[in-house]
Amino acid sequence: MYSYNITLLQISQTPRTVTARISSPIPTHLITGFLGVGKTTLIKHLLEHKPRNEKWAILVNEFGEIGIDGQLLSGPQDQQKGIFIKEVPGGCMCCTSGLPMQIALAMLISQSKPDRLFIEPTGLGHPNEVISELQKPHNREVIDLKAVMTMFDARKLVQPRYHDHHIFREQLEIADILVAAKADLYTEQDKVDMLHTLEKLGLQDKPRHFSVQGNLPVALLETRRNSAPANEEAHHHHHADAPATPAWQTQLEQDGCAYTQQTRSGFITEGWIYDKSHIFDFTQIFTLLNGINPERLKGVFITERGIFGFNKTDGILSCIELSESDDSRLEIIYPASSESGTDTDDKASSVWHSALDINKAIRTRLS
Repeated sequence: MYSYNITLLQISQTPRTVTARISSPIPTHLITGFLGVGKTTLIKHLLEHKPRNEKWAILVNEFGEIGIDGQLLSGPQDQQKGIFIKEVPGGCMCCTSGLPMQIALAMLISQSKPDRLFIEPTGLGHPNEVISELQKPHNREVIDLKAVMTMFDARKLVQPRYHDHHIFREQLEIADILVAAKADLYTEQDKVDMLHTLEKLGLQDKPRHFSVQGNLPVALLETRRNSAPANEEAHHHHHADAPATPAWQTQLEQDGCAYTQQTRSGFITEGWIYDKSHIFDFTQIFTLLNGINPERLKGVFITERGIFGFNKTDGILSCIELSESDDSRLEIIYPASSESGTDTDDKASSVWHSALDINKAIRTRLS
């Protein structure tokens, strides 16, 4: 089995390296794509094919400060099944000189000692910088970066608000494999328009695969990464350093609930979190979430019927039953201005200019 050479970080933020050697780098898969395209669904599908004797680790980066994808991905006794998940909430994990990513990656590898590693950046993150971080000298003995997969919805690819968005373009350009998700919803004209747009973007020669409900041949995991290094002229950016304890965490401990909001990359994220003493009314929360139409919505709620995960994209709300959750939480993402191309009708039925009051859906609060 593996022994690891892991880059750790001291409080001074100076890298130091554990002296243990790694006998074989970890096959690592970067799965990127824009908001709501189905990255988490694809990873869940791949996890179903994990060999019993292997350990797989997943590093999930969320745009909002309140992480949700980890709960939607996880299942009962995951670690006993050889599945390890770690979240990096609060925006692009490559920001702040890559420190959030370095720390989370070192902790995840040290804890799980995985046979395979998946990295899911936020749909509004900068994948080129993630690749650059993974290819740094201190990671090369640990990380064997395989073909980068970029997921997209062919119906949206043709829209200027997507193919002209600098992050979405970057995601397409760094891909070794393009995955057209939700392919069962495409018309023949959608496919023709997709090919035309890819040609217009100069991406017509990239390998393409269609995916339905996250299904993709597992053999694609063995595809080698293009030997070209990450673009050294990638857009470098820096956000304010996050505090050791997020403000919402302090508010949650004091009040049993918390709210957070942030604006980045032309989008606003609002997040709510409630401790487990809050029991929600399933019908009311379902009706509430079904009646709003942001760019992206994810949530986990403890209700009188059990624990449920909610996911909404393209105006369609899905709901799955979960086995466990320590709290209830909701995150919505929407464009920061009407100039993003969002229809006025969508805005009228959504949460564009005021906080969403989910308190009305609380069924009871236990003492």
